[in-house]
Amino acid sequence: MRFIIHRNLNTKSSGDSYNLGKIMLYALGEKIHLSGISEYNYFMLEAHDKEDNVLFMLSYLINSVDEEAKQQYRDAMKSIKGYQQIKNKDSKVIIQYNLLKKAIHNHFEVAINEYYQYLNKSFDLEHFKDLIEYEQVNFYHLKDLDSIYNNPKVTPLTAVLSLQLPEEEGEFPILFLTNEDIDSQPNLKLKTFSPKSKAAETLINSYVTDVFQFPSVVRVPATMMKSLASEFSKKTKDIKEKLNQWAKLCFDNPNTNEGLTFFRAQVLPLIEEYKKTALDTQVGKELIKVNLPGNFGFLQFGEMPVEKIWELMLANDNCTEEEYQELLKLKETQAPKYDGRWPVVFFREEGIKEIKREEELAKMPSTRKTLDID
Repeated sequence: MRFIIHRNLNTKSSGDSYNLGKIMLYALGEKIHLSGISEYNYFMLEAHDKEDNVLFMLSYLINSVDEEAKQQYRDAMKSIKGYQQIKNKDSKVIIQYNLLKKAIHNHFEVAINEYYQYLNKSFDLEHFKDLIEYEQVNFYHLKDLDSIYNNPKVTPLTAVLSLQLPEEEGEFPILFLTNEDIDSQPNLKLKTFSPKSKAAETLINSYVTDVFQFPSVVRVPATMMKSLASEFSKKTKDIKEKLNQWAKLCFDNPNTNEGLTFFRAQVLPLIEEYKKTALDTQVGKELIKVNLPGNFGFLQFGEMPVEKIWELMLANDNCTEEEYQELLKLKETQAPKYDGRWPVVFFREEGIKEIKREEELAKMPSTRKTLDID
């Protein structure tokens, strides 16, 4: 399995779904590809640590401040471009240029650090980037600027969401989905069924069920995550093998119930044995100590009609209306390729609604537990 987590920076989705989802999927020990929140977002400080392109820095500053503050940077841009046109520069001009360049660099450094800290607070970049070793965690670059390297391979979002992706050692791409906003309310009216139900056999319906449970704790240090993933993936080897077989069967037979039949016979009987594996690991036991009582994250597995997946992406603001229409056109022109269901992994959080309700009644701010140990 190869899990794809696509989330734009500004969406209707809860940040918890992204922050918890990515560490829960990492624990499975399978490959993860991130998109939307890009490689550049994770490594912008390192990428610009030796930045010497003053025009780039000014362009960034102009685009990152309000209209009133833009003018000083536009004036600086004129001065820099004017300096570059001077053929014979005297020492006074050179000194003034270097002072201006240093001031621009200082402004840029403050701005890029502030932006990174804003993103880090929202999406927990700092801890997770230490897990990005490109063998297990990698990226799909939606545009050149998503990468920290020159001439990256660009994969359009429509290709990501239609799974028109290169094969990786026979692993099957599975989209990570969520349907909760910041207030724990659904972004899309979405009805799902138990895989045991008769309704699950109707191909226009979705079925999902809880497979793995995790403490609802974010900002877990990379060393602890690596330890958790090592122990968890070993203990869940049998059910993960069945999930891999199920995913292959689903992709090979998207317009049938062969995947559902296998899921019922081979995966469902194993779930109760493995569902709470993460809670029984050494790291899991430590996380439980700081976990809000009754608050857990779940990875649900199941199948969803392809068009419904795209509709959910649109409802979450993870694709634009134009991209959504492009996907629908693809479905129309390449029928029946996109008429069936795909295997998905779905995130849900339990207990957070009750916790938020109690906080509101007590007129207290959110006190989500985090673990920040270095």
